[in-house]
Amino acid sequence: MRLVVQRVKAASVTVAGEKVSSIGPGLVALVGLHEHDSDEDLQYCCRKLLAAKLWPNDNGGQWRHGVKQRNLDLLCVSQFTLYGKLSKKNQPDYKHAMKNEPARKAYHSFLQLLRESYDEQKIHDGAFGEMMDVDLTNDGPVTIVIESDPTPSNGGEEWRNRQRAAARTALRLRDFLDEVDGVESIQRSAVACLWRKLVNYKEDKTAEIAANGDVGGLRDGPEDSSSKPYLVHTPPVE
Repeated sequence: MRLVVQRVKAASVTVAGEKVSSIGPGLVALVGLHEHDSDEDLQYCCRKLLAAKLWPNDNGGQWRHGVKQRNLDLLCVSQFTLYGKLSKKNQPDYKHAMKNEPARKAYHSFLQLLRESYDEQKIHDGAFGEMMDVDLTNDGPVTIVIESDPTPSNGGEEWRNRQRAAARTALRLRDFLDEVDGVESIQRSAVACLWRKLVNYKEDKTAEIAANGDVGGLRDGPEDSSSKPYLVHTPPVE
């Protein structure tokens, strides 16, 4: 899930010449839903959005108050184009955006989470799936991006497959380096480098593995892998 959040002095949404929503000072959040978003993604972004400290406090300290502390309004606008990418022909491709009907349901669930976590009278939205004119006055300007890390429905199996592939590569690298004397530190560094590449796929799981030493798939290698403890336990990932 991806939110583009702007601190505003005022904002409104118009559909077919009719104003459907408007707020005074507060936040405007453009809401993009990824095809793999789950309830956890909605909850994460809800917490982050309402907790974002984008205003000074009464003593002038910058970035101290959020929308709830200021008792301000929040206007959400659904925008699937946030997950668009340009193709080779420079045309937008939205294949990673959630499909219309699931997105409608997820978007309204997100609004409900906001209402339950704040004052429902302070939560406003545009018109899902409609062509909208969004008019706003950005205060600052202040604009930030809040994004969750959506996991595919088969994320667990995909992660294990990547573990096993990394393990096989690490074992082949070990066999190669074993031919050179006195390079255990190089071996450790090389294996750590392979694991760092997995961080881009699932940083939180890599951190958990690094902390717990639970690498599962690494035990799928040759039987004598236990003779190399640095291949059984994940090297530290800084």
